Amino acid sequence: MNRSVTYGSYGSFGSLPELVRAASNAPLLDPEEDRRLAREAREGQDEALDSLVKAHLRLVVDEAIRHRDHFVRTGDLVSRGLKGLHWAAPRFDPEVHESFWTYARQAVRAEIRKTDRPD
Repeated sequence: MNRSVTYGSYGSFGSLPELVRAASNAPLLDPEEDRRLAREAREGQDEALDSLVKAHLRLVVDEAIRHRDHFVRTGDLVSRGLKGLHWAAPRFDPEVHESFWTYARQAVRAEIRKTDRPD
C-alpha cells in the first residue's frame, strides 16, 4: 500500500522517496537568507514561511529516519516532523536564536516523539 505524505500547504508527496528527493534538492540557505526569511515569516508573509519550511525539509527527513522503528511508518514520522517545522518557522526570532536549524530541530523532534507507538 502506497500512502501519500501530506502536510498542509506543503502538498502531497506521492511517496516517501519523492519527499526525500525534494528535501535533497532543496537549496541550502546562507545564514543571511535564513534570517531574512524568518523575519518575513514572522511578519506573516506566507511565501517566506513556505520557502523557509521547504528549505529545511532535509531536517525533517533526517529526524524521521533517526527516530523510525518497526511500529511507525517513516512517512507518518515525516508528517509529524513537518508539523513541528511548520510550528517553529513563524516563531523563530533571528535576533534571539543563532540558527533556525537548531531552533526547528527541537520542535521537529518533539512532534515526532508524540507519534503513537504500541506499548
